[in-house]
Amino acid sequence: IPDEWEVLLTEDLLMNEKGAMKIGPFGSQLKREYLVDSGFKVYGQENVFYNDYSIGNRFINEERFLQLKSCELLPGDLVITMMGTIGKTAIVPDDIEAGIMDSHLIRLKVDKSKCNAEFIKHSLTSNMVVKQIKKLSVGGIMAGLSSAIIKKLQFVVPPLVEQQYIAEILNKTEEHINGISKTIEEYRL
Repeated sequence: IPDEWEVLLTEDLLMNEKGAMKIGPFGSQLKREYLVDSGFKVYGQENVFYNDYSIGNRFINEERFLQLKSCELLPGDLVITMMGTIGKTAIVPDDIEAGIMDSHLIRLKVDKSKCNAEFIKHSLTSNMVVKQIKKLSVGGIMAGLSSAIIKKLQFVVPPLVEQQYIAEILNKTEEHINGISKTIEEYRL
């Protein structure tokens, strides 16, 4: 690790505010009976998995939204899937419809003066972090992430300018890979 790089815990990367790391509401707060035909959107793993916030048709009314406002997703938030396909990450886009996350997501509000959210997103899928998650998950009953595991993760963090440069390269590489995968899938059809 270069001298100017740091090893930081997750909490060192987050904004210094209540709810900087937040799990979606427990199931009892978001029962099926609270869902309505339109209103404030409820985002889930499928949105992160496909990096598409237009999909999904779960909504809550304004009253329930205000009760669960601490679980609201805002542009720039980093979200991570916690169950099933764990550890899939995405950055909430600027054009997101007002809404909250469900209990299968965890939200991180990254301190932009310390780190680049895209860099942290890519770091969460790095071998170093994936190995930490596996080690910290040993003995768990169900394959899933928890805030306790996320809090214990260590990240190797370069200066902010380098983070931005690395994130740009990784984003371009990811776009290229996704394009190739899409082309391969089209040829299979």
